[in-house]
Amino acid sequence: MNVVKALAVAGAMQAALLMPAFAQAPTDEEVIVQPPAASNQEEVRSYVRALTSPTRTRSPMPRWYGPLCIGVVGMQAAQAQVFNDRIGEVAEAVRLEVEGPGCRPNVLIHFARDAGGLARSIADQNNLVSANNATGNSQGEDALRDFVQTQDAVRWWHVSRTGTDGVSFGRSSQQSGEQERTRVQEFTGEADSTSPELEQQEQTGEQFASGTRVRDVSRLRGGVMEMMDYVIIVIDANQTSHTTVGALADYVAMVTLAQINPQAETAGAPTILNLFDTGAETQTALTSWDLAYLRGLYASSDTPRSTRQQEGQIVRRMMQGS
Repeated sequence: MNVVKALAVAGAMQAALLMPAFAQAPTDEEVIVQPPAASNQEEVRSYVRALTSPTRTRSPMPRWYGPLCIGVVGMQAAQAQVFNDRIGEVAEAVRLEVEGPGCRPNVLIHFARDAGGLARSIADQNNLVSANNATGNSQGEDALRDFVQTQDAVRWWHVSRTGTDGVSFGRSSQQSGEQERTRVQEFTGEADSTSPELEQQEQTGEQFASGTRVRDVSRLRGGVMEMMDYVIIVIDANQTSHTTVGALADYVAMVTLAQINPQAETAGAPTILNLFDTGAETQTALTSWDLAYLRGLYASSDTPRSTRQQEGQIVRRMMQGS
């Protein structure tokens, strides 16, 4: 099944069913980060390592270098706006921007009654998931199998690109633009609305990659950076029917802004990632640890020598509360 139909048709059919699923919206609270207690350093280190997704390369942890554009299917418009607003608040805390209506989605959020069926449809689109790294970097075929087979309430799939100076390797700018338009059409089911100016930029090579910006060269050390390209998030409407929209939005914000290991064992840590874990203390909002982790990730080196070095930088930032 084409993802165009899987996302657009399923979304239209399920929107009304999902309207009563959530009880409340998040409050408009300022995002404040409190550092963990000094005695918790080892717990913080374990938490950071648990969240790190296994990688097949020596690339840094992927993160966003450009603005987010959020697309939500299967929700009432007002609830979808809550998701946009909350992810935007958290993104601003790590100095990222969220684009407004009319942008090309690179955060694809879908609510589905048949989450497994939708995940299978997505997995069948090779160019979309890039399990063999042909059109971007992903966690590979084993992780894709888990994405399809998991029974978790929320599942996610990230695709990133390796590059330097904000320019990705391996694909021309024109290919990037064409694949981005295809991805957006697959998600929205809408015809291409690319402006002539954007097409000209792609043809002349002025637009190197979607969702990236050229970083200050002084911040680089000659290595590579891993630039988040897009994330696909599938939410099981049956398992989240009693979850508040605020708690779910915070959970989605966490797995949107960082490539979190879906197998992470976080029962011993205060984190929103325990939202659906019956064996852990339930958190219903992003915690100080979660926010400190995200800030530490985005403050860490673009081009660390190793993942362990980057983890160490995140731990130090978390302990400092900055």
